Order: sequence, then C-alpha cells, then structure tokens
Amino acid sequence: MTNYLTIGGIERPVRFGFSALYQYEQRTGRNALTDFAAMQGGHASVSLMIDLLYSGLCAGTRHEKKAVDYTPEDVADWIGNDMDVIQQAATMFAESFEKAGEGAEQKKAKPPMKKKAEA
Repeated sequence: MTNYLTIGGIERPVRFGFSALYQYEQRTGRNALTDFAAMQGGHASVSLMIDLLYSGLCAGTRHEKKAVDYTPEDVADWIGNDMDVIQQAATMFAESFEKAGEGAEQKKAKPPMKKKAEA
C-alpha cells in the first residue's frame, strides 16, 4: 500500500513492503525487521532511521514509475527540519506490516474447502 508523507516540502509516496525491506538490506547489510524492532524500542540510530525511510521513499517513488531524485543525505536534511516525519514514517511502517499480518490471519481462519463427491 502506498502512503504519502510530506517531507522536503513535497508530498512523496512511501511504500514499506518487501521491496523497501529488500533495498534496505541490500544497501545496509543489516536486517530490516531487527532494526525496526530496535527503532520501536527506542534504540534507533540516526542512520537506521534515515536508511529505512529512504528505502520506503524509493519504493514508493519507483512504484509510481518516477525517478528517485534525492539521496539519503537529502532525507537526513529533511528529517532535521521536521522530526515529526520520523514518527509518521514509523507508524506507516508498523501499519503496513500489521495489515499484512491480519491478511495472513484471515487466510488461516478460513475453513478448508470441501471435496466434490465423485460421480
């Protein structure tokens, strides 16, 4: 799901799905889910926050078939001007995976299909 975040004076698409997580892990060599858990626990580094948000922004921008015209350093500057962006991004990240988990739970809750009687 694509969300939108006003950052750097522009409303930008953000997508925290497997594409963003993959890019995050490829760029950083770190485990995205472990790092996000640290962030939720209040143990986040600046680079973790910037890298995770940058990955989500890139995934959203690419999903909309646009060119990524910013760098991780740009994202750092934007965050420095508006710290609320971090909280908004963390909420978007958590919600994107809560919804995915709910879908998996709903699939598990469905009763098995009945077999057709052979004629």
